[in-house]
Amino acid sequence: MFALIGAPMPSAHARLHLGTLAQRDGDLLAALDTLDRALHRLMGRITTYREALTPQRLRLRHGEDPAQVRAALDRWGPTLREIRRVAREV
Repeated sequence: MFALIGAPMPSAHARLHLGTLAQRDGDLLAALDTLDRALHRLMGRITTYREALTPQRLRLRHGEDPAQVRAALDRWGPTLREIRRVAREV
């Protein structure tokens, strides 16, 4: 970094403190990256489920047998469990 002309150089204590801040910033960045990945996974799964849910809603509205719609939605049980699990992580 460029020092200002005539400005005092940071003391050893100040340099140590800046290093500690950088480490904490790195920890914060890692935590935020983890959260971002979890939210991205959650949103992807929710979008996938919504894409499956919409046609089933339309089928019900057009009078299709509710048992058939329930059977189709039951296949998405693992996806719903994953959504719940990832939501708890967030």
